[in-house]
Amino acid sequence: MKKILFVVSLLLLFCVVVYCQKQAENIKELNAIREMYMAWAKGLEAKDVDSICSFFADDFVIPYGDSLRD
Repeated sequence: MKKILFVVSLLLLFCVVVYCQKQAENIKELNAIREMYMAWAKGLEAKDVDSICSFFADDFVIPYGDSLRD
């Protein structure tokens, strides 16, 4: 009985460790997204078009943006 309890305890501990690692990864990803958003917002405040556009893909097209072309 003690062996079964020990194995179950180890399994539970393993699950907790894996869960905590996933949570840490999620927090790192959220912080990276937050930093990117803050950089984009600073570009907007500074009205820096190059900084703002650097966050979009090279083939990005503004919907209904034909009137914005030269």
